[in-house]
Amino acid sequence: MSTGTIRLTLAMLALLGALGQARLEAEPGDLVADFVTFAVIAPQDITYDETEDCFWITTFLDERIYKYNTDLTQLLDTIPSPFLTFEFTTGITWNPLDDTLLVTNADSGRIVELDKLGVPTGREISIPFLDNPRLAARTVRGLAFDPGAAAGTGSIYVVETLGTLVYEISLEGELLRSFVHPEDPDGFPGRGQHTQSAGIDLIHEDGELTGFWITGIRGRQNRLYKLDAEGSYTGLSFSLDAAGGTVSGIVRHPFPGAENGGELDSFICVVESNARLAVLEAGEPENREIFGLECDTAGNLAMLRWSSRESYDRVEIIEGCRVHAVLPGDATAWEAELSPPGLYELSVRAMKNGTESIIGPCLVLTGPGQILRSREVGGRLPIDLASNGDDLLVVTDGRERELIVFERDSPGDPIATIPVAETFASGEEEEEYITGIARGPEANTFFVYNTTRHIIGLLDLSGSVLSTFEVALPNLNEEFDPEDPESEEDLGTVMGMVFDPAADEGRGALWITEVVEDIVYQVDLEGRILKQFHNPYTRIQPPPIEDVFNTYTGGISRVPGRGDLLWLSGGTYRDFGQKWIALVDTNSGEVIPGSEITTASVRRESRSGSVGLENILADGESRFFVLGLGQRDALLAEILHEAAITPAPGYLECRQPAVEDRVILNFINNGPYDSIEILRDCELIASLAGDAVGFVDEAVAPGIHEYGVRGIRGGIASETISSSVRVGIGAVLQRSMSWPARSPQQLTRDPIDGSFYACVNWYGEERKVYHYDAGFRFLDERDSVVEAGRQIATLAIRAPSRTERLLYYITWLQPVPLGEVDTQRFFLASETLAGQPYDQVEIVPPVPENGFIIYPTGLTWDSISDSFFYLERNSRTFLRIDTEGNELGRFPHPEPPYQNFVFNLGLAVNEQDRTLLFTTSAYGDHGITKVLEMNFEGNLTGFELPLTGLGNEIRDIELYGRELVAIGSGSFSELLRIKFTDTLPAPFLRGDADSSGEVNLTDAIYLLGYLFQGVEAPACLDSGDFDDDGRITLTDAILTLNYLFRGGIPPAAPFPGTGQDPTADGLQCR
Repeated sequence: MSTGTIRLTLAMLALLGALGQARLEAEPGDLVADFVTFAVIAPQDITYDETEDCFWITTFLDERIYKYNTDLTQLLDTIPSPFLTFEFTTGITWNPLDDTLLVTNADSGRIVELDKLGVPTGREISIPFLDNPRLAARTVRGLAFDPGAAAGTGSIYVVETLGTLVYEISLEGELLRSFVHPEDPDGFPGRGQHTQSAGIDLIHEDGELTGFWITGIRGRQNRLYKLDAEGSYTGLSFSLDAAGGTVSGIVRHPFPGAENGGELDSFICVVESNARLAVLEAGEPENREIFGLECDTAGNLAMLRWSSRESYDRVEIIEGCRVHAVLPGDATAWEAELSPPGLYELSVRAMKNGTESIIGPCLVLTGPGQILRSREVGGRLPIDLASNGDDLLVVTDGRERELIVFERDSPGDPIATIPVAETFASGEEEEEYITGIARGPEANTFFVYNTTRHIIGLLDLSGSVLSTFEVALPNLNEEFDPEDPESEEDLGTVMGMVFDPAADEGRGALWITEVVEDIVYQVDLEGRILKQFHNPYTRIQPPPIEDVFNTYTGGISRVPGRGDLLWLSGGTYRDFGQKWIALVDTNSGEVIPGSEITTASVRRESRSGSVGLENILADGESRFFVLGLGQRDALLAEILHEAAITPAPGYLECRQPAVEDRVILNFINNGPYDSIEILRDCELIASLAGDAVGFVDEAVAPGIHEYGVRGIRGGIASETISSSVRVGIGAVLQRSMSWPARSPQQLTRDPIDGSFYACVNWYGEERKVYHYDAGFRFLDERDSVVEAGRQIATLAIRAPSRTERLLYYITWLQPVPLGEVDTQRFFLASETLAGQPYDQVEIVPPVPENGFIIYPTGLTWDSISDSFFYLERNSRTFLRIDTEGNELGRFPHPEPPYQNFVFNLGLAVNEQDRTLLFTTSAYGDHGITKVLEMNFEGNLTGFELPLTGLGNEIRDIELYGRELVAIGSGSFSELLRIKFTDTLPAPFLRGDADSSGEVNLTDAIYLLGYLFQGVEAPACLDSGDFDDDGRITLTDAILTLNYLFRGGIPPAAPFPGTGQDPTADGLQCR
């Protein structure tokens, strides 16, 4: 590799030009210099070799180890790694005692010693890993060497990521000690959680080891942590965001560049994600942070503890905008009874000299759902639980086809694990699964559900089958052919089950939960369906597309002494799990208002979104057991389940519905209440009647606001439920699922009819194009003309005339094999809207450095010049091409994302202002957070639109008048309509299609002419949308006539006076 590929960045030049005061203001982690150093991707670890005054650097996907001089301007040599390419070389350290290199790889557990020609010396060390019962795999990253350890024979420090542990081992392979990374959430072995870590560097003073620097990630931010000599966190850490990516290796070493020819105390950071070295300012932060937050509860008492090695001005316990307590600066604990009981997310904020250190939040539950006691279940796939009516609890292990038996009131391991009879659930030819379990009619008998064959067996505690019957669930396979032996029925998947001995006129019946269709069935003891109802959460928050976005259910239990009620776990399609346990009326299928119990604590501890339920009477006391279905993290817990004195309202939704800055709140009333209070940013703004289910907050200031709602009954307030919303520029005015487009990446708007086309990167669908109308309603999907095997990278629509529109695609071939970036070819392909091929030409985007792939994105058409713009994101270059693919110009990206893995894919033309809009992020942001504007030469205009608080990572954008339309991928893939400007459109009168100032017969005639005779569109499309459904159709003309002549309903607002559209829908006024 030639040294010509090495270059100083502008950050380095700017720094070298700064003198005196600028140096004094530098903070640890500030960028000193940035080098593009590697021709291969994924460099890994770094070590300093004192004898040769050089650095050695490993790479993950290359069989070579690279040797650089200390100012990083010269590649001195490469030597072979002892590991092959796909054995993934990682850590390296220099052994000063023998003047050799010690090298390891990701998963072999070996450290190999090399001389400086790359020849193994014969010393090979096996790493003595501690046993991890949760994870068999290990991933080894960084290495460091301490020559003074082990009585002067030296020791090696090894970072193992999945632990996350640091091992100290002797050169003979003996384990000397180990310690846990400060960001590991549950210690070692804990319950299997870990953090990301890679690089390690030792701190020596006067030849003695005094501490460590180790990399890690907090949230999405790379940080460097200082530990003391015992491996304990000191409270000193700083951000590595200036490195611009994931730091995999570090070494502290002076770097040339200080004024007067001196050297800077620096950290040389290997940035694996963008194949470069970043030189960052060393030193220590001025203040230490608080750390080690632990939270616990006992009844209504919340107990927080944290560690501190600093004296602060004050310490605060906070939750969002609320300050629960202000404590002295040396406080390290807080206890308080939280009123009302409920779910709190508490953080600790320490303040000193105007700076703050925040840790948290941690979840504190002081009301129903609080875990009273718990134990781990074991097994491979625990599903459901049941009591034997005495002192045992029995759990089904669906994968192992076993019953796991616990003594109800004795902590510890199960007392028995009982395989079910092979004749009932087999592990032979087709692996069968057992799921639901219910107490049987006789002592120590249980109904067990085989969800593979949909049979229920009555079993005893030996696992023997006493009887079986088939369950007649409906077939979900619409293409099932009973004449075809290959065709199979699909009866869904049953999870929970409970037995009601009094049902079916005393013969007994079973309730089961089928989770594919989310239906609760009651079946008799011959498998016939007696009763059924849908998961009640389908009515609380109806899924937008049936059979695509499902609600959640699974756990089910009887309510002792009540045949008309069931406990059911559930959640809406936006909850992504069984968020609640609620009482359900078996006749209506409705949730009993105010009965909901949060599953937050159980889901957090079991790391699962699903639960099993069992409510029993024991010695006259109601007790509630919950199984968190966390596979190997499954948890059997007893919870508090007494109802709150004043139940909280439910499912608060806040939104700005249109261009005017007002907020609509909707919520479920779980009263009756005496009154309902509305809070904005922790300030009471309204008190409503006790039966209210919504509120409109008029004239809200721009920005992100937190709303709260609580009920009041008998002077006692409920828990406050909260939700946040952005108001003003950047507010979401409308959102709609992009289904069936999964993982949408690019978007284009038809300038003639206002409809949208999108493409995706979902496997197998990368050639498809998806069509939506102006109101985001899905119209159709089809394969594009892109040749089989290739994919659409980006797309744009071109409209040379009102009657001719063409779709243009830049096509590519993904994935690109390692080392074959030079083989990439790109084509500008086009077709008619009907799918007829139009043209295809090859284009040549700029090639990024460092072996990164070419990534074209953001194709957008400028109608005035009849040309396209697009972005090659990995070289950070905008290009302009004509309709035949010829390059017309290029310019560098004026503000690309600084951090790696921020996919800035959006680009749109603002034809009115002759500018371009593009998505990007701020310096420390790890996702797309804003839209900026530039002219056609790449100069920023100063306009900025925020994209935070949307619930989506924005992929592409289109500008239409006063609205920005975006497509995003996140929890859901959605089309979003976003407020673009504070300038309001002119007011209009609904129904006044011809803009005459009144609604009359000519408006109906005008609409019919527009719809069927090619008359020009109304100057204000919204005025012609009589029923405000977001589109102009024949219905609007008929409704106009009915209103005028048959006493029909009047137009939707604004009417009878002019005003703004109360709903955003894709129709605008010129």
